[in-house]
Amino acid sequence: MLTLNSIVGFCGAFAPVWEVYAAIRFLNGMFSGGLMLVNFVWPMEFVNVKWRLYVKTFSFWSPASLLLSLLAYFIRDWKALLMVTTPFPTVFFLFLWKFMPESPRWLLMHDRIEEAETILRSIAIGNKKTPLDFDTLMNFVEEEKTKAATVKHYAIWDLFRTPQLTKYTLVLMFNWFVWSLTFYGLSLNVKQLPGDVYVNFALLSALELVSHVFVLFTGNR
Repeated sequence: MLTLNSIVGFCGAFAPVWEVYAAIRFLNGMFSGGLMLVNFVWPMEFVNVKWRLYVKTFSFWSPASLLLSLLAYFIRDWKALLMVTTPFPTVFFLFLWKFMPESPRWLLMHDRIEEAETILRSIAIGNKKTPLDFDTLMNFVEEEKTKAATVKHYAIWDLFRTPQLTKYTLVLMFNWFVWSLTFYGLSLNVKQLPGDVYVNFALLSALELVSHVFVLFTGNR
């Protein structure tokens, strides 16, 4: 999916009319949806509850936005900028692929015990902890499978099953709408702000980093 996203994004530089470019960006958005979910979920598989807020809060989005403002300053043609930036994620992760382990929890739930044990042992050694013995690991697997067998599956309409859930869902939907309108309203209209467009974009990206630090002190409740 990451490769497809890069290929489609690269093709945007050759769009003959804006309608084609809009269609390409639509496809980019479709592919990015799955990627963004993985970016949040996958790293949290390797940390305990204490560190999950840090993993969820900090991402490469803000540093990448700062880098984009620097690249855009030196590459003024938008087509050239698109051709430079869109292949980067795929090339970057091709080099990192062998260093990115599969989720141990996922491996255990699919009976790939040896692979999971190898990864967990490596994590334990890296954290200077005693690795789990095989019996303890198998007991954990059985407990997780028992829990999974009894877990009730929910659908999207369950978010509106009770008045309380409906209220929470609507509040979150409204919150996401306001956040998106504010964030993208500023980001996509940075040219309308007074001052240099590149400096303004960099400042907005840096401000987002500051907000991440603020969340660390207010996010745990």
